[in-house]
Amino acid sequence: MKKPRYWIATTEGPVEITAISEETPGLPSVICLTDTFQALPISNAYNDFVRSPTGIIEKLTGKKTFRTDISSAITQGSSWHLGMCIAHLSWADNQDNKTLQYVWASGTINASLNILPVKHIAEKWEASKELLEEARDMGKKIDVFLHPDNADQMPDVDKDIVTIHRVTKISEVKRILRVPSNAPSTTSWINQFTSPKLFVALAVIAVIATFAYAFLPFKLIYSWHELEKQGRFNFLSRQLNDTKYEGTFVQMLTANIFSQYLLGKARQNQSHAQFYISQQENLNDSNCPGGRVSVSAGSLLPEWFYNPCQYKIELENVSNKNLNISMSIVSQSSDGKLKQHTNDILFLRKNEPAENLPFRIQANSDEYIFFIAVITDRPTNQPYKWFQKLISNPLESGNLKNTILSAGVGLIVSPVLRPDDINTDIETSAATTSSQGNTS
Repeated sequence: MKKPRYWIATTEGPVEITAISEETPGLPSVICLTDTFQALPISNAYNDFVRSPTGIIEKLTGKKTFRTDISSAITQGSSWHLGMCIAHLSWADNQDNKTLQYVWASGTINASLNILPVKHIAEKWEASKELLEEARDMGKKIDVFLHPDNADQMPDVDKDIVTIHRVTKISEVKRILRVPSNAPSTTSWINQFTSPKLFVALAVIAVIATFAYAFLPFKLIYSWHELEKQGRFNFLSRQLNDTKYEGTFVQMLTANIFSQYLLGKARQNQSHAQFYISQQENLNDSNCPGGRVSVSAGSLLPEWFYNPCQYKIELENVSNKNLNISMSIVSQSSDGKLKQHTNDILFLRKNEPAENLPFRIQANSDEYIFFIAVITDRPTNQPYKWFQKLISNPLESGNLKNTILSAGVGLIVSPVLRPDDINTDIETSAATTSSQGNTS
């Protein structure tokens, strides 16, 4: 399916939206750096932008939770709204968009779906010179979406490459994207399913599906499922990899489908264990006023964890399965030195709550603090071995994280926002330029 590429205009250069994926409803929406586990600080504002009743993306697409990957960090402002909305509208539309190639946008959106002007447009366009040259070299065209006030602030553009769209409402954006404003009527839906061409296509699909089902390697699937049930994850991983590269076409396809099942199982385990971390109030220490925060995959924990206070972790198994949970809070300096602040191994029966003993966090502001949890419903030692390896070097654990998730084991690695990384203008300023990150 052909989709445009999307860029959010910032004063530090255009930031590309590289991927959008729907996630499990009930979890917060997050923005991450491309292909990483790093949720960016702007994720909280993005979650509010997505979810009803505060946000608009759920209203426009009918989907509640997303993970969006971007090429570099956006640290402040709200002018990323328009580019993000355009990308989500295109994601939700199941039609090819052959009219647009590169999309460059800047603007905020209010709850009434009106587009509002922003500042620094000339600077943002100046910072996009390399993108303009890339488009010219590749024979691509750039569609620019701006409020009319901002369009008037644009310098002269090469009209053979750049088209400026003056938009004040999301409905106008939809018309340009050719995204349907409403769901198909009942009559058009019936007409679609009585089309002779559709009947032929459905018949072909049915034949292919029947043929594939008849030749599916059910013995292989059963053996993989048994290995997963027994927690023999390393052996299972080797079998799946061998099949993906050396099996028949149907076996390769089946191995990839089973791998996707395991990733879904990992996400399920993550959602089955609910974690809360509490800071205990200390009336004699103003740095310890008390607080409580929930922890989930992709969440970013608040900077008050750097205060040397008493803390406690509460958790609950909200599933109907028994769970084995390993959890720890560790801090690591950039030179690799590690401190372990708490470490617990628990077995929770279905719907069972628990809490650990109070502990202190004592970390310097230049260290990185992580909450790490590994969750599985399988009786095995392998996830615990992975957990021990993970907490021994969380800063250098990208491949290990992928290994854990690909085995169907739940994983939560939630970093704490360091005090030096805080930007107080993240939700309120659309006009301030920062030398430490992109201003959208």
